[in-house]
Amino acid sequence: MPWHKPASRRVRLALLNRSALDTGLPDDTVDFVIARFLYQHLADPISAAKEAHRILKPGGRLVVIDVDESVWGLTDPPIPELQQVMGRYAAANASLGRDRRIGRKLWRILRKSGFEQLESTAAIAHSDEVGLNAFAAQLDLGRLTDLVRSGMVSAVELESARQGRDRFMGSPESIMMTLTLIVSGRKP
Repeated sequence: MPWHKPASRRVRLALLNRSALDTGLPDDTVDFVIARFLYQHLADPISAAKEAHRILKPGGRLVVIDVDESVWGLTDPPIPELQQVMGRYAAANASLGRDRRIGRKLWRILRKSGFEQLESTAAIAHSDEVGLNAFAAQLDLGRLTDLVRSGMVSAVELESARQGRDRFMGSPESIMMTLTLIVSGRKP
């Protein structure tokens, strides 16, 4: 879809489905770019940040929201069967050029890409506030079936992780908390 500058100033938001590495947009044309859970999947996140820098107007801001596997989530009680399988999931992602530890690197990525006035914060979600079911997607093991097909995880291990997850989700004593990292920078 070609880029069309809005004919009227009333249009304040345009959502485009483009590559973060090559948006095809003209230089200095947008006010704000947000990348939500994207950078962990990119082999070259610096190129994505540089592309955002290129298309932002001076004073425009990039906000990157992502995870870091070391701090993304906590469960009480722990689910050791799930932790073991998730460790292999992280290794599989790393072998594909993905980085589940991207959160700790975001500040440097934005700085290297020319952004200034960097800010970082974290968003915490807690099961006592939002309910345990709000975390069902994070604990969904469907994404791990490819690990069984590839031989990185056995069907027995995946089933054990499912049982541990189900015990956790079924207990009124269970607590879960997730931490999402947010780093932003301004184009000078």
